[in-house]
Amino acid sequence: MINFFRGVLVLFLIAMLTVPMALFIVFFGLLVKLIPIKKWHQRAMSWLMYLPQIWIGMVNVVMYINGRSKWKIMGDQPLDPKGCYVLISNHTSWVDILILNAYFNRKIPMIKFFMKKELKWQLPLAGLACWVLEYPFMQRHTRAQVMKNPSLKGKDVGTTREACRKLREQPTTLVNFIEGTRFTPEKQARQQSPFKNLLKPHAGGLAIVVEELNTHLTGIIDATLCFPDGKMTFWKFVSGDFSTLILDYRVIKVTPDLVGDYYENREFRAYFQSWLNGVWYEKDNLIESHVKK
Repeated sequence: MINFFRGVLVLFLIAMLTVPMALFIVFFGLLVKLIPIKKWHQRAMSWLMYLPQIWIGMVNVVMYINGRSKWKIMGDQPLDPKGCYVLISNHTSWVDILILNAYFNRKIPMIKFFMKKELKWQLPLAGLACWVLEYPFMQRHTRAQVMKNPSLKGKDVGTTREACRKLREQPTTLVNFIEGTRFTPEKQARQQSPFKNLLKPHAGGLAIVVEELNTHLTGIIDATLCFPDGKMTFWKFVSGDFSTLILDYRVIKVTPDLVGDYYENREFRAYFQSWLNGVWYEKDNLIESHVKK
């Protein structure tokens, strides 16, 4: 019963913080988009980027009601709030986004992540707020769609490159859930994944981001989320119905061997896939060690 009332209170407070902030961002963001002078537009956008950080800071305070003190953070490498990062992580639910935003807020530049184009309208206010904040929106195409319409091939790659070029204009942290979807045992079995706790990583998107942003990147943040109690649902999270939540991270330096043309250079593609699989095996072993404790 206590968890139920805690969950309702947390949901209410988050809604009260989110709705006015989203309205504020959409209203002023649309005004900023009308600024014709590029230099002034970029300055105004930089100011606008502080608003999500303020919102996340307030939500972070609310999270102490639902168990913020139960979070176990592992990772002590220095982070630069004025740097430029790509953050890779395993993906279990959309709670992951809240957790990553909450911990890394103000420690690194504002987090942005690729969103499906449909979410611009499917998420009331929040989708529009992300659009005015220039989150990269992707139009996903299935293999069947590409086979039916070959002109769609490479569209996602082009969209990713264009998004990276826009992100060069201001310090940003681009989140890439490189499993491509949320982990479930059913998906793991269907993929015949070699990992115990993860799906297979998709290397292409990360390789493009590293290639496009390599001279700007401060590093790759490799974040590992682990829930020893089992799958973390949104209700479990807001109601505090969990014993512990583990966030383990490290910063990987971007070395020359990680930069190359993933789609045209076969040798580089094989190397990058092998490197990322190695990162994923380490992550899998790390999750396994936390679960067994």
